[in-house]
Formats: sequence, C-alpha cells, structure tokens
Amino acid sequence: MSAKQADSQGTDAWHPGIKSTLPSEYLPLSSMFQAENVFSSIETATELSEFTGLAIQQLVFFRPERLVTHELLVRVSADIFVSDGTRYEDLG
Repeated sequence: MSAKQADSQGTDAWHPGIKSTLPSEYLPLSSMFQAENVFSSIETATELSEFTGLAIQQLVFFRPERLVTHELLVRVSADIFVSDGTRYEDLG
C-alpha cells in the first residue's frame, strides 16, 4: 500500500485502523456503565446511541464522585517516579 492510499483511508503506521470493542453482554460489567458511577442507564445510553449515531461512551453521564476518583488516579499516577536504576539488571 502506498503512502497516498494510506492517507486516503485514514490509516498509517501509527494509526493502523484497529478498533477494539467490548461485546454488549459485558458492557454492564464496565465501570463506565455501573449505576454507582453514572446517572444514565445502559439502556438509555444504548437507545440514545441508536437514535443519534454517537458512540455509547459519549452519551454516559458520570457522577461527580466518579470524575473526582478518575482525576485523583491520574494525578497520583503522574506524580509517581520509579528510578531506572544504575544497572540494566535493576530493571528486572
């Protein structure tokens, strides 16, 4: 495939066009769709997705507590520093 063909399809070495989706029977197990994390139900989000054509993930209304937890995890993870060590063997 030439570079011109790759550009016209929207794929290239860094964007191979692979999409990973979760089977619908596993969606209720995702924290994104659990009642304690969101205001909207999975049924409502699915119905809106079918009506609007938007991805179901874009139609979920998160609870503030879930957003705070996510932000906290991101900030704490960003502040953690693990030294590489002075020798290659230190890396494991």
